[in-house]
Amino acid sequence: MAGARIVDGNIEHLGYLTYDKNNLLGKGTFKTTHLASLKWVSDPPSSGLGAQTSEAIHIALKRPYDDSRPGVNLKRYNYADESQKVITEGTLLGWVDSLLRFAYEFINDFIANQAPTEAPFVIPQLQFVKATIAYSEKSLDNALGASSSTSHRAAYLLEELLPTSNLFIKYIHNADAIPLQDYDEPGYDTAIFLCFIQHVQFILTHGQAYVSDFQGRC
Repeated sequence: MAGARIVDGNIEHLGYLTYDKNNLLGKGTFKTTHLASLKWVSDPPSSGLGAQTSEAIHIALKRPYDDSRPGVNLKRYNYADESQKVITEGTLLGWVDSLLRFAYEFINDFIANQAPTEAPFVIPQLQFVKATIAYSEKSLDNALGASSSTSHRAAYLLEELLPTSNLFIKYIHNADAIPLQDYDEPGYDTAIFLCFIQHVQFILTHGQAYVSDFQGRC
């Protein structure tokens, strides 16, 4: 267990993070994901991850690792490099969430002001997982009354834990703006809608940005 300073937007909160390094939910190209528990010590945030609850919640804890030496034991970055990578990842999540809401605003505006009737199909209501950044600091553990030996100076990306009972689908690969599903496979309609979202984002940003590599649980 470690004391953590959690940054939600521009506001800091205090909490306890608990995770077992051997309880690995997944290992990607750049990050590992662990099952973790988060309990707020200060007042919980009004929105976002674990909002308005003082009870411990299960979350996904992500942490970057150094992949420059494949085949050797997992190697973590030093704190300075790790925190910068986590900040970059958190910033990207903020941007992609904004781009998704940007596209939905375009859709809602069109339906309200230009479409003669309601849309002839159900528009999927999608969102990215709630996420925040956490910093584990020895000085914070001491402030919370814990032993400094239980803490490691580190940076984490904390994400909402998706229910494993739901089907996980990769809708669009990051190299192709086309659905990965055939028309008769689960998730095809959502993938088509996400392709449309990409088109809206690309056009409205004048070719500067769109979100790719859509995947999640339906």
